[in-house]
Amino acid sequence: MSQTQIIENNKNDELADIISEKYARIILQGTMNHPKSAKKISAEYHISLSTVYRRIETLLEKKLLSITGIIDKDGKKYFLYQSKAKKFSIHFDQNTIQLELIPNHK
Repeated sequence: MSQTQIIENNKNDELADIISEKYARIILQGTMNHPKSAKKISAEYHISLSTVYRRIETLLEKKLLSITGIIDKDGKKYFLYQSKAKKFSIHFDQNTIQLELIPNHK
């Protein structure tokens, strides 16, 4: 069963800005079902690697991505990133904005 998290009012604008940004959204959507490396995200979605790393840094700071490390058979270390969000909902009324996050349990 999914658990909805209602984001505090003072963080609504900040998170709304992040998820409205094209590349941040692509990274969150692209890593929702399976973790991916920055290099794979860059290649798969045709985003420059430097842009991917900048957006990943922001998403990690805001706790919207999880990170795991793996070591391949050649001993090279890779980091894999996965979205912590499965779904965002934004609700507006006359005086308030409410942002809801459905966590990704994959």
